[in-house]
Amino acid sequence: MDNKTENITWKRIFTDYNLFYFFMMIMYAAKGNSWMQYLSTYLGNPIAMAFPIVLTILFIIKNKIHFRNKNFWSLMSIFVIWIIVVSIKFGFHPHAFYIIFQLLIAYCIVFVYKLKMFYQYEQIITFLTIIGIFVWGTNLIFPSFWNIICPYFAFDRGDSITRYNFFFASVLNTHSNNPFRNPGFSWEPGMNACLICFAIFLNLVRTQCKLKKNYNFFVLTIGLISSFSTTGYSCFLGCIIPFFLLNRQLRHSFIYILFIIPIITYVYQQDFMWNKIETLQTTDESLYIATTMETERGTYTPQRFDALAFEIMNIQEEPLTGYGLTDKDSFVKTKLSEFIYLPDGLLKLYAKYGLFLGGLITLLMLFTTIKLRDRWMCKNSWMFFLLYLIVSISYHFYETPIFIAFYFCYFWLEKGENIKSSQKGYKNPINFYSKL
Repeated sequence: MDNKTENITWKRIFTDYNLFYFFMMIMYAAKGNSWMQYLSTYLGNPIAMAFPIVLTILFIIKNKIHFRNKNFWSLMSIFVIWIIVVSIKFGFHPHAFYIIFQLLIAYCIVFVYKLKMFYQYEQIITFLTIIGIFVWGTNLIFPSFWNIICPYFAFDRGDSITRYNFFFASVLNTHSNNPFRNPGFSWEPGMNACLICFAIFLNLVRTQCKLKKNYNFFVLTIGLISSFSTTGYSCFLGCIIPFFLLNRQLRHSFIYILFIIPIITYVYQQDFMWNKIETLQTTDESLYIATTMETERGTYTPQRFDALAFEIMNIQEEPLTGYGLTDKDSFVKTKLSEFIYLPDGLLKLYAKYGLFLGGLITLLMLFTTIKLRDRWMCKNSWMFFLLYLIVSISYHFYETPIFIAFYFCYFWLEKGENIKSSQKGYKNPINFYSKL
């Protein structure tokens, strides 16, 4: 790996166009403000819509990206056929553009960075987490400071969750359920925690699960802890810690377990973890609440487990094609109540795309995580797929370009680039990444 790749700095991010583009794709994944939501939907601002298109065109030209990749066109053709089928069935929706555009961006990322993108993601998320921790900490101690500063420098005035966003970090709304949570550079603390969890996992891969002088790991972990996110904590306890233990020597793992068990017990006794479980309603109760919303002119978002039940109804109604480009054509919206708003989740992939295309996406993701074992030189690389499954309980990343690149990369690498490398001579993980 050349020095430019090893030493990612803020100066390089804003002077190296390729790195800046990658940085912007992370910001689009975080969706911290209204401008950063234009890779998933159109909100009425043509300039904000054109911005990522122009960025991508320049990225393609600068790197002379070609599209002579059979696997790329095979997958793109499948998506186009699916779009045509659901458009005939339900009517065309502009969201089709975003689906194609996201695939295009993901392929470009893989073409240019290959597997170096994992290292770049970890480094940039660490930088952003440092800023997020600073803003979060100072807001807790001196909230009046940000009340004075943000109205003049805020990139976006935020919404019911975040009070202000100035691109690199958000300030949580004091009227939210828990005003002490850290939203980082995202639109809410849970999404911030999930993005950090991916960075922690990749950090452990890069450092071969070594904690000594691993400053990124501790910064990222502090950022995760400050989010007070149920999903983030579940990822850490259910995936990252097991991955760490399985890649350590047995005698070391036993010592870590003695410390980890009390921590897990303590965390799951906290109110913010148990309240989400104890307040879950039955699907019948959720359905009653949702169907009465029409007279109250409101919307209803069921709890995650209830939302999974509703998504199963959507899958049963349209198992082959899914409900298509917009959830307005879903079974829940058309047959139950248009006021039900289902949160993101793993089953939404199958409810939207159908069992065939949704299953294909899942298999490609699993295939990539298994093949990464040869490059990452670690045991149980499939746990990267498990991490995706856990975060997908609350959020979906299958329409986020940078994560499409992560989970489709082995499918798009050029012939000869995905051959198993000899581990000899690559004891330093940084040097190992240079050969990817």
